Amino acid sequence: MLAGYLGVKYVFFVTSALLLLNVVLVYVNVNKKLNVKDEYKLSM
Repeated sequence: MLAGYLGVKYVFFVTSALLLLNVVLVYVNVNKKLNVKDEYKLSM
């Protein structure tokens, strides 16, 4: 559906942009969880 509307070339750009966004979101969420665990370790 997207390929028919924009063209096959742009499907790769859209896919790579979504993957990059996913990587950023996972990195931020994992980093928050690690920071919370580090704070508990420091307080004990």
